[in-house]
Amino acid sequence: MTFFNIVAIAVLSSCCTLFILWCVYRFLLRSRLETLFMQEMDSIRADFEKGLLETGEELIPDFRDALAEAFAEEAEAFLPEFRKEVSQGFKEAGEELLPEYRQEVQEAFEAALVQVLSGKLVEKTALTVAKTGTNLVGTGLDLLFGKSPGNRKSE
Repeated sequence: MTFFNIVAIAVLSSCCTLFILWCVYRFLLRSRLETLFMQEMDSIRADFEKGLLETGEELIPDFRDALAEAFAEEAEAFLPEFRKEVSQGFKEAGEELLPEYRQEVQEAFEAALVQVLSGKLVEKTALTVAKTGTNLVGTGLDLLFGKSPGNRKSE
């Protein structure tokens, strides 16, 4: 046998071995290996999810505290500027609306006075003034004529 024959037999033997191994894998081992692989992946996935949940449960309170603290710091830093802007906005709105508001209040006050003065209050006041004036004149006349003011009857 020559070197070439030995190499050819070795190559042919290797090819036959590879073909047999491929057939064994393809028809016998593949489905079993895929099943084992999927079981192992499910186990790894379950372990990963469990670890992730445990880590999340441990980190979330710290994260919430840190977030609340950072939010409070930002709010404290922003609050003076916010107050200044709100105050300025109220002042601008007040300056813009105050003349119109004053005019409306003045008109409403004048309308209320006119309504009150034109109604029963004026009549009642006039009657009271008339009675008081009449009583004063009557008392004065009684004193002039020497009559006692207590004997007079109110009308």
